[in-house]
Amino acid sequence: LSLDDVAPKGKPDPFPYMQAAKHLGLEPSSVAAVEDSVTGITSAKAAGLYVFALSPDGKPMSIADKTIASLNVLHLHLLQATPARA
Repeated sequence: LSLDDVAPKGKPDPFPYMQAAKHLGLEPSSVAAVEDSVTGITSAKAAGLYVFALSPDGKPMSIADKTIASLNVLHLHLLQATPARA
């Protein structure tokens, strides 16, 4: 999905992520996002998603749930290990 498909409001408003989850028939707490900016991370966290921060230099982004250096490390087993939140 792209932002244009689901949301008239942009980030950092949580609406794009909330609407995308609704569009997919999922609870936001069961969805993960990969973001590379504070604005995107803020949007996804406010919507209730688990957030992977993409930081090529490996510098932690403290507002994200987990920081990754590359999409190459984002395997299915990593997503399956993402804790579900009530």
